[in-house]
Amino acid sequence: MVMLVYSFVEVLWSSPMLFRGFRTTFSRLLGSKRVPRRPSSASQEEKIEDPAPPHEQVKTWQWVGGLAISSLATLLVGKLAFDMDFGIGIVALLLAFVFSFIGVQSSGTTDVNPVGTIAKASQLVIGGITRGQGIDVKKAQKTNLLAGALASQAASHSVDMVGDLKTGHLLGASPASQFWAQVAGSFLGIWLSVILFVLFASAYPCITDLTIECTAFGMPAVTAWRSVTEAVTKPELPIPPSSAKTALVLGVVAALTVPIKYHLVPVEYRAWVPNWSGIGLGFVVPQTYYPIAMVIGAHIAQYWESTAPASWEVWGYSLSAGLIAGEGIGGMVTAVLVVLNLDAARRAH
Repeated sequence: MVMLVYSFVEVLWSSPMLFRGFRTTFSRLLGSKRVPRRPSSASQEEKIEDPAPPHEQVKTWQWVGGLAISSLATLLVGKLAFDMDFGIGIVALLLAFVFSFIGVQSSGTTDVNPVGTIAKASQLVIGGITRGQGIDVKKAQKTNLLAGALASQAASHSVDMVGDLKTGHLLGASPASQFWAQVAGSFLGIWLSVILFVLFASAYPCITDLTIECTAFGMPAVTAWRSVTEAVTKPELPIPPSSAKTALVLGVVAALTVPIKYHLVPVEYRAWVPNWSGIGLGFVVPQTYYPIAMVIGAHIAQYWESTAPASWEVWGYSLSAGLIAGEGIGGMVTAVLVVLNLDAARRAH
């Protein structure tokens, strides 16, 4: 509730900027070359023109065509593989489109993409629809999970693409080249993600079998997804009244923080206003080692950047990315060893 409300209010507070973005997009779709602007109230960001020449920009038919094909494919796969109604699929895609802005905004301010919160919001909406239609509980739960996955993954990939394009913009890369590179990477990633899922599911059967205890993973996100799915599809809401009241109060406080920050707090002191996205993230992470690791990393980064800013600029982010990627690769290697019965736990027996 806290992360969702705070992110929504922040996005609504930026509605003039979003309106200008929508206006520019639809103007290009309609074939207009220029978008009328108000010189007296235009911000500095509005006056910045795209430095890429026309032949290096992504053509409208390219991204619109790709969006149409991917949307149609999503609806077909949802219907054929998961028996999701086309109407609910369209609603899920619309929610994914809206929630992508939430993810981009939150990532821009906190560097954290609240995909879990976005998914839960989508689950609440779809849960209301399936309950109103009287759909069977099992089918409703399957549809609910799929709709939440669509919204969260749309937000996740939107943030990744915006970050990649921003980096390319700063480096002077061609937007068209980046676009086709992302298309190629997505095509390969589809098959790679399936292979990795099969690998981990084979190494750790508890991923797909709830009767097996999962000792290798805590999987708090899985528990949260299951809890929300059951809550929005069951006849009675299994949430204590005190929890609902607390969530509403914190949501109101988080919403009021936004206008207070922008109207009452001077610019130089806004960095000290609590960011409710970060606070909400702390609520939903049950393991202590994640926040402890983040705090340790933050202190190391702060000390490094303050004492040797030039060195931090060159090596800081690269080292951080390498540590994250290294742990992921290590997990994949461990899964391969488990599948091959070469892990230390099995060899000990």
